[in-house]
Order: sequence, then C-alpha cells, then structure tokens
Amino acid sequence: MKQLSALKLQYFFNKNGEGLLGVLRQVYPTYQWLPWMFAKVPSSVPKSENDIKLAINFVEQKLHISDPEGWFGIASNCRKFSPSIKPSL
Repeated sequence: MKQLSALKLQYFFNKNGEGLLGVLRQVYPTYQWLPWMFAKVPSSVPKSENDIKLAINFVEQKLHISDPEGWFGIASNCRKFSPSIKPSL
C-alpha cells in the first residue's frame, strides 16, 4: 500500500513539472526553499536568476566570503563546505 501511495505522489510531482520543489513553492510561497538541498533538482533551477542568487548567497555564507574578491580563494575553501564539491576549470 505504501508503494502505491508513493507512486501516486511521484506521478503528482512529475505531472506538476517542477517536482516536489514546485509543489512546495506553490503550497508555501513565502518560505525560502533551497533547491540544491533536495535529492532531485528540477532542470529549471539553474536557469532561474533568483535560485542562482540564493545559491551564491548560501555558499558565501557557508564559506564566510564577505566580498567578491573572496571568491578567488574558493578552490582552497571548497573542502570546508563539502568534501564532494570540487572546483572545475
């Protein structure tokens, strides 16, 4: 029975087009959702200027970057944020 309910929810989220994130944004529009914290991020997120700004602000806060020049040292700071994040050139 749980599997059937999970399949129904998955269908609903997929039909919505934005997945769980889109549904949550509709139900709770005033909450600031962090798309990258979900297991599956909708393909529209990297195209959203607002989501990009949220992500940059999130990383700046986690890495204690206080001004744009702080990004020059990002490669050495990545391990502080997450061992799975590696800079790409």
